[in-house]
Amino acid sequence: MNATRWLLILVLLALLVAAGWWFFGTRKADGSGGNGLKPHLSLATVNITDIDPGRIKMTARMFLSNPLPFEFKSNRLDYQLLIDSVKVLESSYSKPITVRSSDSASIELPIEVLTEQLSRVLKRFEANKTDSANYTLQATVYADVPIAGERQFNFDQTKRLPTVRLPKIKLEKVDVGKLGLKESTLKAVITVSNPNRFPFKFSNARYTAKVGEDLNVNGQIPGLTNVPARGSAPVTIEMDTRTGNIGRLAWKALFDKKDVPFRVNFRAKLVTDNDLLKNSNMAFNVNGTLEELKK
Repeated sequence: MNATRWLLILVLLALLVAAGWWFFGTRKADGSGGNGLKPHLSLATVNITDIDPGRIKMTARMFLSNPLPFEFKSNRLDYQLLIDSVKVLESSYSKPITVRSSDSASIELPIEVLTEQLSRVLKRFEANKTDSANYTLQATVYADVPIAGERQFNFDQTKRLPTVRLPKIKLEKVDVGKLGLKESTLKAVITVSNPNRFPFKFSNARYTAKVGEDLNVNGQIPGLTNVPARGSAPVTIEMDTRTGNIGRLAWKALFDKKDVPFRVNFRAKLVTDNDLLKNSNMAFNVNGTLEELKK
């Protein structure tokens, strides 16, 4: 009786091994087989989280589903992002991924693109007045599966999404008001431009203004500021001897000089219905001199 049971167990094991080798032995180079049974990676959303002068940070949310009759594990996922067939990013995701049989897992891929890499694409959007673009995510998952060992699965998915042109900021003018020992004032106007076909607002706006090397002032703009579609909105920064960090004599002496550099760092959170830009943080630096910007 025991001998018969062990014989059955050995036969079953042999059948499982044979089935495993048949299943993976007939697979193509991209991990797919003749029966089409393979893990599936789908692109759910792409969100821009931060816009800085030199880079843009995004998050791509993916769903990795496993229709195989066993779980597989992966320690590496290579991916690249293309916008209208132009590759703007290539990177790897090295966190462990485990997907049980007939289940799925959510993956958030961090994407950081240098602004220079996007310049060619953005210029083409501007020239052709493009409203939407193809966002293609190509990925390779290296999976450890029972019996067969490590296998790789290649994925290629494209979503048609609205084109996004980055907001722009420009230091328009600096109005130097009273310059005296008792009172000194300075007012700067910054224009936030929106080249997109949809409006947005920004909130939690904060700025740091620096005049020369010694005068620094921090401020914030309360509430929401509306920026219309393909329009702009002015933002006013005010500085005086009460908000500056140097004395009245030094303040007056500073503005008596020529070619004094004026720098502003501006940060805010975008409020919009556009899925790509929703809740994004934007940061900009603008530079000039008081002589260039005076009215």
